[in-house]
Amino acid sequence: MNTTSPSAEQIFNRLQICAMTRSLRSSIASRAFTVVELVIVLAVLGLLASTLLPALAKARPNSLAFQCLNNNRRLLSAAE
Repeated sequence: MNTTSPSAEQIFNRLQICAMTRSLRSSIASRAFTVVELVIVLAVLGLLASTLLPALAKARPNSLAFQCLNNNRRLLSAAE
């Protein structure tokens, strides 16, 4: 069984690896979204959807009326 102690270079390399993994973890944690940020984004999206859906509901009857008018024009032009 080999009981030699690690050299200074080996210890230095291990410390560098530990420092690199620590900095990598902190950079990943700083780029992650918090729960509050996600809730705010969802609230903003909900507000946008709540303003957009009534406008789309109002536009639907108008589009159906234009479609009907266009069909009548095509029928008249086909009859000529």
